[in-house]
Amino acid sequence: MSSVVRLVVLLARRSPLRPLSLVILTAIATVVFVLVSDLSRVSQEGLDQAIVAENGVYGSFVVTLDSGLGLTAGAESALVGQAARAVGVEQRGYFEDMPSTRSECPPFQAVGDQVLRLLWDAPGKPTALPFGSVDGVDTQWCIGGQTIPDSALFYPSDSQRGLYQDRLYLAVAYREVILLATQGPVRRGYFVVSRSDATNPDDIARAVQARVAPFAELMGLDPAGAVQVARSSRDAQLVRAASSGIAIVYNVIRWGVLLLAGIALLSFQLVATRQRAWFYGLARALGTGGPRIVLALVVEVVGIVTIGATVAFILLVLASAQIESFASQAFQVKARPLAAANLGTTAVGLAVIAVAAGLLPTIGVLRRDPLEVLEAPRD
Repeated sequence: MSSVVRLVVLLARRSPLRPLSLVILTAIATVVFVLVSDLSRVSQEGLDQAIVAENGVYGSFVVTLDSGLGLTAGAESALVGQAARAVGVEQRGYFEDMPSTRSECPPFQAVGDQVLRLLWDAPGKPTALPFGSVDGVDTQWCIGGQTIPDSALFYPSDSQRGLYQDRLYLAVAYREVILLATQGPVRRGYFVVSRSDATNPDDIARAVQARVAPFAELMGLDPAGAVQVARSSRDAQLVRAASSGIAIVYNVIRWGVLLLAGIALLSFQLVATRQRAWFYGLARALGTGGPRIVLALVVEVVGIVTIGATVAFILLVLASAQIESFASQAFQVKARPLAAANLGTTAVGLAVIAVAAGLLPTIGVLRRDPLEVLEAPRD
């Protein structure tokens, strides 16, 4: 093995420009691949957050159950959670819409009947909301002689309505005040997040119906009519489509760069092996086995790729602080170019091009008759 390495080094010293160029090319391709991979991740995370914002608080779908089922919030949440997991979606909290009320205090007195909404991360765990923010309106809600201060209300501003919609939210502590002063059922809706554009709301509905069927039959209700599933925002479809499209573009760019580097490496190796055909033919004619020649070619390609990848890694380590600082200041995102996932994917890509660049020239050398190339011009 050591003699093969010495031979490869000797050949590289005779023609240093070619291996040096290939090392630089591999290093540049590796750096670009890693940076584009991380840029793809950052963009994907940003678009995922946009999807959540466009889906009305948390979910891409809202599941509502008939109040006639007589189930508690905990029981409903458990049933919806089980059904969601069965079809590959995730439940993320729920809302409660209180019975319609009318404030006895201005200015809400003039807006007529309103449905106050409560948000829950889970049964018994209310969602933290910026209560006291009512979009600049200094008021209080009065009902049944009781006062609900603005510190217990939240009305989203224009910039917040993509996330919270145009609703008036109530602190959980005042839930019983509303229930004592009003009549009518509480309407609950459970947010679920789809992990695929192919998710069909009918699949979610059927999964929930199967689980509420025993309760529906007990209460004399039709299970199909007791479950409603609706997409909470059609705009989320556009965001998902944009997310998928951008991910494809980034993948084309990063793998395209690596492919071009692989083609260049392969082309250089084919030219080099053709120029050295006389050498390999002479070696085989003198009794050198094919495996030893293959080993020499493989060591050369692996060495070039390894050195190029090492140079790229050193450059990324030295520049990682600047990359992270730039990403944070310019785009308010956290860049992680040296994340394990990035490096693992890069290693796989480099291994593929190394195999291709070493395999094809090797096949060409082994298929030639040694006597046919002994008179080939030397480099």
